[in-house]
Amino acid sequence: MKIIHRSIFLVLSLTLLYGQPTVVSVSSANANGTYSKGDGPIDINVTLSETVVVVSGTPQLTLETGLVAPYPIDAIANYTGGSGTNVLTFRYTIQTGDYSADLQYKSTSALSLNGASINDSNGDPVASFTLPFILFKSFTDK
Repeated sequence: MKIIHRSIFLVLSLTLLYGQPTVVSVSSANANGTYSKGDGPIDINVTLSETVVVVSGTPQLTLETGLVAPYPIDAIANYTGGSGTNVLTFRYTIQTGDYSADLQYKSTSALSLNGASINDSNGDPVASFTLPFILFKSFTDK
């Protein structure tokens, strides 16, 4: 009986120590301010708790733009780089009609694999990511 309990404890301990990577923060180097179509893209950095490798595909980050019909209600920032590091970069291009007093991701589930394959530092597939709870602070705020 003791061996079974120790085995279960060992498995639980390893799962907690070596679980899936988590999102530590979401930020941007772009200064807080007013941007319009043509002002250039906004790069958004998602910092993770460990190094990941984007094996294939293009993960996406859904942003809240404050729009209503006839414009798209949300915007998509596509993955542009960071494989082999703990910071994934996503690029958002400002569209006509986009408006948000504080550009922010849509929800804690806004980072989508979108059919992409991402592995953690051990080579294990990452099933999903949960972003930090939104506290109504723009990721361009310093």
